[in-house]
Amino acid sequence: MNEISSVIDKDAIINKLSRIPDTVVDFQIELGKDQNVFGKLVKLGIDYKDEKRFKKMYLLEEEGEFILPKKKSNWKVICEYLGIDNTDKNQAWISHYGRKHINEIKGIYRHIFNLCIDGEYLSGIDNPELINKVANYLEEKKAIFEEGEGTNTMDLAKSIISAIINELSFHQVKEIKTN
Repeated sequence: MNEISSVIDKDAIINKLSRIPDTVVDFQIELGKDQNVFGKLVKLGIDYKDEKRFKKMYLLEEEGEFILPKKKSNWKVICEYLGIDNTDKNQAWISHYGRKHINEIKGIYRHIFNLCIDGEYLSGIDNPELINKVANYLEEKKAIFEEGEGTNTMDLAKSIISAIINELSFHQVKEIKTN
């Protein structure tokens, strides 16, 4: 696995994982494109009562202040409506609510990245030993990115591991194409 470490720009991957994913950045603009989005989201389970307030906070016609709902259940409904996958949903949550602690967030990703590489877990994204190690580590650190509702560290561990392995796979394909 040392050959992987020497070829990969770990800092670039960690920096990318610590940012709001591109698939999420414009979610407020995407929501704003549908005139009846509030009614549709309510039917899907979002629990906002005040349509005016919801539209003011979350619907934009052009780029503006990036705001995520405080309740994860509302964020989940929005992601499902827009087709944002679970990995990007969680990455956005961590990045947004952990932005005050960005260096600690990067440290979390670095630690998990090293666990994946050093433990040679890259072939098994669903490896229970890795998931448990990461979930236990996240349990210790969850105050950094937790705001509002509680965090399911097992689901978050799977999501972070998936994001890291996806980035490594993308990096490997990019390396093959350039060589």
